[in-house]
Amino acid sequence: MPSDLGTRGGLTDRRGEREVLDRLVEAVRSGESQTLVVRGDAGVGKTVLLDYMAGRARGCRVARAAGVQTEMELAFAGLHQLCAPMLNRAEHLPVPQREALRTAFGLSAGPPADRFLIGLAMLSLLSEVAGEEPLICLIDDEQRLDHASAQALGFVARRLAADPVGLVFAARESGPELAGLPQLEVGGLPEDDARALLDSALAGPIDARVRDQGRRSDARPQLRTAYDMCAAIGMEAFAERARRELLATGETVRNRTTDTRDQLTPQEAQIARLARAGMSNAEIAAQLFLSARTVEWHLRKVFTKLGISSRRQLERALPDGASAGPVA
Repeated sequence: MPSDLGTRGGLTDRRGEREVLDRLVEAVRSGESQTLVVRGDAGVGKTVLLDYMAGRARGCRVARAAGVQTEMELAFAGLHQLCAPMLNRAEHLPVPQREALRTAFGLSAGPPADRFLIGLAMLSLLSEVAGEEPLICLIDDEQRLDHASAQALGFVARRLAADPVGLVFAARESGPELAGLPQLEVGGLPEDDARALLDSALAGPIDARVRDQGRRSDARPQLRTAYDMCAAIGMEAFAERARRELLATGETVRNRTTDTRDQLTPQEAQIARLARAGMSNAEIAAQLFLSARTVEWHLRKVFTKLGISSRRQLERALPDGASAGPVA
């Protein structure tokens, strides 16, 4: 594995980061295996870099998965998301590996799958798929993967050999599952790029004087807008920056997950009740005629409003007979 894909501390130039990813794609096209952890704080652009890589992977098959907070307690949920389009190749795996994979994904009955066999099965499956064309796997929000999936993917990443497979993770922190893998540290955007991104998040133009000197009282309305919008669309790093500027103006910024818990909408309350009853995202989606992704989006909002992080906490945090209205 080329050494120049190792840790690049302090790298904030997006051109430099793109060059690292371009070299990785070219190495995979040439028949090499590659692994990389794109590491950085929330909101610094890791997903954008994965999107860039997917767009540059001409001549390669691209498989993607992303950690989902509401599925962190479901074993092998992330692995299934990545592998589902490849399962037609599972028939070519050794029988013990094939059966372990089928059992883990609920396609066969049997005792709990042996995790070592699952790791070997994943390694064999990616090798099988890459035998047809180079394969690049992009895993976003690795820190939100269920533990079983993260463990299996870390196992695979450390054992890729001569197959043309690229395995790239985006993560806030490099956990034990990714220990020892090459890393690309993504820093904050340069000031000009950060300003442009902040401008793009606002409904109207932001005055440069307000943006650059945000401690004056007349900056509060625009800073409040920036804070609310950035937080709403998941730009945590920029929301935190706007929050600090608001504090500097003398305004009190309350914690969004506790002091300012919003009201659940009727649909959010209904989805929360069904999730509390043990229904999966797919089952809720089928009952309410929604997509599973829409259900996931609503559950994220519910978790934020209730100040919780998992379905198991719904029993405690969701009032009996919950409906639209105050939840605190």
